[in-house]
This record gives sequence, structure tokens and C-alpha cells, in this order.
Amino acid sequence: MALLETEDGFPIQFLPIELIETVAVYLTPKDLAACCAVSHRMREIFDEDMLWRRHCNRELAEYLKTTPCKLEPQFVSPESENSTLSPVSYWRMAFMRENHLWNNWRQGKNKTEQIKNQHSVVSPHYDNSICHIFHTSDVILGFFRDRIELLDVREYPAADATHPIRLHSNFSQETQLKSGNNMILTLRETWIQVHEVNLSLKVCSLKHEFFFNNAEKLSNSETFRPNSSKKCIYTMVGVFFIGVIKGESTMHIWNLESGEKLKEEFCPLVRSCQIMEIKTSDTKNLVISVKAGCNDVIVLAYSLTTLTYLTFKVTYQSNIGLYVCENHVGIHINNRLDVYNYETTDLLLKDQAVSSHPQFLHNNFVFITNKTLTFFNPKTRVLKSTPITGLTRFEIMCNRFIQVKRNWENEIWEISGVFERVKKIMMNLWFDSCAFYLNRTCTRYIVRTGVGNVIHFW
Repeated sequence: MALLETEDGFPIQFLPIELIETVAVYLTPKDLAACCAVSHRMREIFDEDMLWRRHCNRELAEYLKTTPCKLEPQFVSPESENSTLSPVSYWRMAFMRENHLWNNWRQGKNKTEQIKNQHSVVSPHYDNSICHIFHTSDVILGFFRDRIELLDVREYPAADATHPIRLHSNFSQETQLKSGNNMILTLRETWIQVHEVNLSLKVCSLKHEFFFNNAEKLSNSETFRPNSSKKCIYTMVGVFFIGVIKGESTMHIWNLESGEKLKEEFCPLVRSCQIMEIKTSDTKNLVISVKAGCNDVIVLAYSLTTLTYLTFKVTYQSNIGLYVCENHVGIHINNRLDVYNYETTDLLLKDQAVSSHPQFLHNNFVFITNKTLTFFNPKTRVLKSTPITGLTRFEIMCNRFIQVKRNWENEIWEISGVFERVKKIMMNLWFDSCAFYLNRTCTRYIVRTGVGNVIHFW
């Protein structure tokens, strides 16, 4: 076989492993599996971790290894006690688990469970939740009028991951919820409560409490007094909390770990202005839209590392939408898209016609232009059309699957990399981005309509 021997008949299994690794870069997982099936020696060589690791998601590999399947048929290891073959390598086994998960997506296999725990059985009035969001891939936050529950949905009915967080009587349906970095934030007007979560100990405790426009956090002995009614803008980046009172231009920046106020940052614009929107990404930077005067909307950037505004500044004479990924910002205005590097201030894409707001796939801007799904790589400045055409709408479900609307029909497509390969699949599901919430590992999602359901793919 050409795959197994060099042109002069030298068996490939006797080549240095470094050379085999170079060759394997051009092989698909299917090719690698075929090589493993040739002989014991070929299995030992092509089962190596270094050859399979690049085909796996490292975070997902550890998660699937330790998380039991809820969906039948469950993943079953191909290894048996009586096998004379060498054990399957860690990363090849990780790939098999991932492929089992993706096959469930491809085939539309899933399991639906209503979000409930033992309290649902005791009280018929239990299901009066306001919303549900994921805290981790397995733990859901159930937001009720008087409490927040942390529910482990690996079990059914869901198990209590910690005791509930009891909400103050001054909290209401207007209260917002944010989660991350082992913390849960409850936010109403300028009043912020920070709860620290330890799931291994099943403990959730109040860590800090403050009015974000005050200078210091509340002490344990202070009696809570409701603040005047104010609508606010909030965002959370790692351990940083940023709050703005609507109609004002001052950012109040806090460290959530220490409970210290770091800075009151005044807008550098000299004219009367107000902050309209704050967008974040995986970096410790903010992109901010500011309304100045009657018509101007000015886009600024801010560093949480140095606690200073960056030099980036662009002005528009109309309402805009901001779409931020790493150190790039897309500015959507009147069905046109501009893309900047806000750290260098370089304009990367100008007046690109778009018929949908952009979304992100592997740090690329993805949008519809001329009914064709198109992507823009801001690092290489490459603008490229995909084979998916005739579209009126799309939604990126995860880095592996995208849904589109074409000719009044809903379709699901599987994508490899950045549209290197695309394939329409037969999954009969329709996702509304406002009604579903996917976890980090793509193993479950929450349907927010009605009483709330969780859909399992693993």
C-alpha cells in the first residue's frame, strides 16, 4: 500500500517518529484510524498522543472523561479486558468521546428534561422562576423572585449544588444576574452583591456588598438602605466589575476579589456626553460607545490593566452596533460594517455591505453579504465567501454547527475549522438565540421559554 511504504518499498513504520509526525499532519482522523487497523506495530505508531491531540479540544477532553453520559446509547470504550492489543492512547480515546458527542448533534439525538429538583415535587408553585443560566457546564442558576438556586443537572430531578442564595426583599424582577470566576453577582440599580461559590464544598457565601457609585463596600454591621431609583449598565471581566449610571459618563470600576473600588473613570470627551454601551472580549479591554451632543456617537477603548483610556477614537453620526473580539471591534451602521484594531487604531475593513449583524467563529467576523455567508479574518485581512449561499438569516450555535434560514427552510450545517469543510446535516432542530443558552462544552443547552428545559447531547 502506498500509505504504508515509501517508493522504494521501505515500510513507513520504520521511519523516525518525528518524520511520521510530519506526515500525520496531512492525515484525517479517519486516515489515522485506518493506519491503526493495519498491524500491531502500525497501531503502536499511529496511536501516539502527539498525532491525535491536534484533533481534540483540550478542555472538552477532560470534561467528557469525567462526566457520565445521560443520553443513550452511552459512549463505550473499545477496549476490553481480554484484548491483546496495546491500550488506546489518552488523546485517541478523547477523540472517540468527542466524536460520540458530535455524532449525537449530527443525528439530532438528545434528551429533554424539565428544570426541576426535589422542591418541585413538594410544592406545586415551585416553577415560578424568572430565568435560568449556566454557571458551569453542569450547574444551572435558577433565578426566582426570592432566591437563586444552583442546580446540578447531571441528575434528574436536579440536585442542589449548594444551598440557595436568599434575596433581599428589595430585589425584584428588575434584578440582573451575572456569573463567572466562581462568583455570582446580583445587581439592582447601583446595589451589588457578590457571592463566592465553592461547588466541591457545596458552599455559597456572601463575599462583598456595595453600591458601585460609593467609595467603599458595605461593612457587615451596616443596615441596608435602598438607593434612589437608577437604571444602570453593568459588565464583568474576570475579577473586574464596571458599573455606569445611565445618562452619565463615569465608569465605576471595582475589584470583585478584594471588594475594593479601583477607580472612578471620567470620560475624556470634553462635551456633555453619556455612555450608551460597554462591550467586552477575552482581553482585559473594554470598547465603549458614547453619545455626545445631539447626533454624534463616539467609540472609545479602555484598558483594565492600566486603568486608562486608549488612544482609539472614531465618530459616527448615527446609532451603531458594537461587536468585539479580542483586540478587534466591528462597528455596524446602516447595513455597513467597519472593522478596526482598537489597540493600533488601524482600519482593517471599510464599508463592507452586510445584511445581518456579525457573529464570531474562531475570532473571525461572520456575516451575510449578497445572501452569501462570508467571513473576515482581522489578523490576515482576508475577506472570503463560504459555500453556503441563498441565506436570509444565520445563527452560530457553537464552533462546530451553524443554523441558517434559506428559502423559508431551516437548515443545520456542520463546519470544520473556518469553513474549510461544510456539510449539511439532518438535525431537525431550530434554535432561537434569545430562547436558548448553550454551555461551554456544547453538551447541554437551556431552552428559556416556558418553565425551562435542559437539552442533553451527552
